[in-house]
Amino acid sequence: LDGTIMAPKSTAPWSGSNYMTWLHFRDVNGLTIKGSGQLNGQGELWWAQKDKVPQRPAALSFFNSKNLTLNGFSSINSPGGHMVIVGSDDSTISNLTLTAPDESPNTDGIKLSHMSNVHIHDCNIGTGDDCIAMVINSSYIDIERINCGPGHGISIGSLGWKGVTTYVEEVHVKDCNFKGTTNGIRIKTKQGGQGYVRNVTYENISFDGVANPIIIDQFYGDLKNQTEAVKVSDITYTNVHGTFKKDDAIVLKCSDSVSCSNLQFNNVTITSATLGKAAKVLCNHASGRIDNYSTPKINCLK
Repeated sequence: LDGTIMAPKSTAPWSGSNYMTWLHFRDVNGLTIKGSGQLNGQGELWWAQKDKVPQRPAALSFFNSKNLTLNGFSSINSPGGHMVIVGSDDSTISNLTLTAPDESPNTDGIKLSHMSNVHIHDCNIGTGDDCIAMVINSSYIDIERINCGPGHGISIGSLGWKGVTTYVEEVHVKDCNFKGTTNGIRIKTKQGGQGYVRNVTYENISFDGVANPIIIDQFYGDLKNQTEAVKVSDITYTNVHGTFKKDDAIVLKCSDSVSCSNLQFNNVTITSATLGKAAKVLCNHASGRIDNYSTPKINCLK
């Protein structure tokens, strides 16, 4: 891909079974897309109709395409998400630039589901939604050297919609930078769902003016506590530093029925971007450990 591929200047060509995709690959194993070219989704046409057309096509999607390699090119102004990748194990995504204005609705950078053994590294992602999102039965995902901003950070979830059982495990996020994002590193699940998020590590993470740097939210969507919930456990934060610009530096909003367990904070220091403002913590029903080198203190861990 060495030139520019332009989406149509009208929403009219999207209809029927092709409505949610622009460029789409299915059952193509060993596919490589590389080069210095660009995809231009001309998403402004769609964003202006977000109230009338709440769902918009992804620029690039892959289904059941194992050993996928994506390298070097860029995607701008996708109507919806830039990349949706489903069921494509053993894939490598690197050196991509994915951009859209921070106010563009649901323009996720990379969304993964039903995936295993994926390596995402050395990408610049700035969008109106998650830079990277991992949902529905994803495991062994390595994410390294990502510059994220604007956007909603790197997210696991949301999981557990409509009581569905699902899991995400063995996710490792390392050497990533977040600048001016709404969220930083986030895990979000729905009440009433089942399954688990476990064995997740965040290492060498920096925040620059991030509204909500660290979040675990088992009440995503503000649902009331239910008996069932997606279990969150064995989450480790190591060498995580930077500044926040909202109210809470750390949010651990866990369910009283299925609490968050074995949360480990090692050398985590988050301070306010506003001089003299204290760093607050919101923490419910969480257990684990925070070392003496970390601040702010998370007194509810026990």
